[in-house]
Amino acid sequence: MLLKFVQIGLAVTILSLLSACQNEEQPKKLKKASITESKLYKINMSVALIKSNIDINKNINCMLSARVEDKPIQNQDSKAGSLIREMQQENENLCNFFTTTLNIVSPVFEAIENTGSIPKESFVLTIISYSYNKEHQKIYEEDIIGLFRSLDNCESVKGLAQKLNIPNKGCKKWDEKEF
Repeated sequence: MLLKFVQIGLAVTILSLLSACQNEEQPKKLKKASITESKLYKINMSVALIKSNIDINKNINCMLSARVEDKPIQNQDSKAGSLIREMQQENENLCNFFTTTLNIVSPVFEAIENTGSIPKESFVLTIISYSYNKEHQKIYEEDIIGLFRSLDNCESVKGLAQKLNIPNKGCKKWDEKEF
């Protein structure tokens, strides 16, 4: 339970930072500065965290992709140039993945907000992401992506993840008790 509150705090912080970092030229894509103000949070905290996770990942990766795209790579053949191209491709892939996912799952989240209940037949996809600890070692984490209206929707996003080399554990039926 403590981990969930830490995740909420992190989500609130990141959403606030992203809102503050947006300039007037960029359209505002974040509706709220705080997850705790959302209707989803009041209905189901786990569902709100899943939605928030997708929003945050989409915004961060699309922003990073755009920033790297705007800067020319000085020495294309250097190790640094290769690393920058690799990072740019990874951010583009993740931007595309989370944008596509958000387009598919947004109607489900809107329905949950409107009805106040989670559809009985919902599915989630578990993807594997990584970060680094203080010793610069990779730490692998599982992120739940969803809620999908059907297994076919979930499988289509799973296929996209595989195409973009995003490791995943596959689709499964949503069970609130697990989250």
